[in-house]
Amino acid sequence: MRKMARDDPSTALAVAINGGYRAFGRYSTKMRLDACTCGCVTGDDHARLHSRPLRELTADDIETYASKAMTTWGDNKDFRHFLPRILELVTGDPGDEICNEIALSKLSYADWSDWPQREQDAVEAVLWERWKAGLALPTSEFDADGWLCGVRITGVDTTRYIDVWRTSSMETAFDHLAEFLSFNDKLMTGGTLSNAFYFDDGVTVAAPLRAWLDTAMADDAFQEQLAAAYERTWS
Repeated sequence: MRKMARDDPSTALAVAINGGYRAFGRYSTKMRLDACTCGCVTGDDHARLHSRPLRELTADDIETYASKAMTTWGDNKDFRHFLPRILELVTGDPGDEICNEIALSKLSYADWSDWPQREQDAVEAVLWERWKAGLALPTSEFDADGWLCGVRITGVDTTRYIDVWRTSSMETAFDHLAEFLSFNDKLMTGGTLSNAFYFDDGVTVAAPLRAWLDTAMADDAFQEQLAAAYERTWS
């Protein structure tokens, strides 16, 4: 087996994920969390959420909770107990059972910018390392558009996320850009993004993306790499 280099993005991501479990390890939870009484949270939902140790919960076990946390199920401290596992399972994969944008939006709902610095740093580390690792994956395994949107709706400044994408020479980074531009077909003409989860905040991400691409498109080598990426992505 190949020994992973110290700067391998997947290694850094694993370190960040483990850091999340340490940062939030002090939070416990009740065997039955307070929940809406309308029936949207069932007994089976409660049972699955406590069916195994935190690190062993599957996406199916925690998916309903991830979408309902704090709004109709549990409180802020309950959320912080389950957050490390949610962050581990929200991988950016287009096939994820847990919606990236909905799960990450819960951070803003929980006012995570008021949490202890150690907890904020742990969350940001996972968001950042997942992005870097994701750009090295094929588009079938990582949705750059969904992850970038998810990061932005947590309130995190996406400037450095765009910068690392802009400076990457990886073939997969160009593949992600080709797919991103295909989905966001109004970016270059109207400066808007298509992901509805941005609500009114899309321009915050669209502006630096468009500035980068306006300049990059004047470079013949960049255009050749992007054209090759379109061919790979859509062939």
